[in-house]
Amino acid sequence: MPVRELTEAETARLLTYDEVAALPDGTRIMVKWGGGNGPHEYTLLHHEGRLYAMVGGERHPTCSDWLEPIGLVRYHDRVFLPET
Repeated sequence: MPVRELTEAETARLLTYDEVAALPDGTRIMVKWGGGNGPHEYTLLHHEGRLYAMVGGERHPTCSDWLEPIGLVRYHDRVFLPET
């Protein structure tokens, strides 16, 4: 998926950090990184108190693979669930 801005429908589905933290490991998520990349599909991993974006069972190979902070008021990484 090319780098682009979020659509209105995606923006309406943004999750807070607490909502993402409540999701189980392996949940498919979409991430628009704070640096502007994305949105891209990942799977969620809880590890040592942090939330990670995984690709193909591996942690995303960038320094921004952990998802903090996430929120609707002030956020860097924006996370939403893909359409089913």
